[in-house]
Amino acid sequence: MKNKKHYKRLKVMWFLVLIVSITDLMTTYIGLQKGLVESNPLGDYFIQMDLFFMLVIIKVIVILFCYYLTKYALPLKYRIITPLILFTAWGIATIVNTYLIIYISF
Repeated sequence: MKNKKHYKRLKVMWFLVLIVSITDLMTTYIGLQKGLVESNPLGDYFIQMDLFFMLVIIKVIVILFCYYLTKYALPLKYRIITPLILFTAWGIATIVNTYLIIYISF
């Protein structure tokens, strides 16, 4: 019974990671259209080369890498840590992007 709760929480957290990563990409794209710049040097490089889709590919690779590393390297009770960290980091990025978009729009 306890394992089912852990697995359910993990599924929810990984789903939330997907949602927040998509919103981060969307707010990044909107911000770039409004004149903001990317602060990540690797992301900025791809944007300067007109390769925004590479940001999507990198994000997918990061999510898959973290998912499989967490799945096979951590005991079940600690597996929630990885999606929680990704969710927090990309969630903060989304909030900052949204704030900056609203700030420059008015």
